[in-house]
Amino acid sequence: MIIGKKLITYDQLSSTNQTAMELGKEGAEEGMVIYAKNQTAGRGKPGANWFAKSPGSLTFSLILRPRKNADEISAITQVGARALQKSLKDKFNLDATIKLPNDVLINGKKVCGILTERAQDKNGAAFVVMGVGVNVNLAPEDFPADLALSATSLQIELGKGVGLDLFFNALLAETDKCYGAFLRRS
Repeated sequence: MIIGKKLITYDQLSSTNQTAMELGKEGAEEGMVIYAKNQTAGRGKPGANWFAKSPGSLTFSLILRPRKNADEISAITQVGARALQKSLKDKFNLDATIKLPNDVLINGKKVCGILTERAQDKNGAAFVVMGVGVNVNLAPEDFPADLALSATSLQIELGKGVGLDLFFNALLAETDKCYGAFLRRS
């Protein structure tokens, strides 16, 4: 197991990706997960913010150190998207689609965004941070007006709340499997 060997939980962060970048630059180990119960300034595509509302959002970042393929940002992003897609199918029988480059949709609405960034640590070794934001237990009225028609959550799609910790653990396990397959292909 690579993903989730070490999990650091924060009650609140501005951005899990920012914190993961800082830790990665200091040499943090591969597979470290930075999780925030509340993220106040998450980022999406360049120039975009990621909306998250505590306690209904799942926001976390992974530090990855793929030896041969740290430049394959889009392929690494797809590792996260496929893991989420498979977790949604296996846990909830939800059919999700991947909208390239970094979104996961259910019924045409965004349920997850992934932001993958590359950097070098203090020793010059490349690493990648994959940030994941999933709308889990949000009601329609929780979304800002500009997202109300384009975003969804697991709670909306299932008609009931989801155990955040159980889903998070399942998603990390599936991400570990998908990342392992990615490393073997490379």
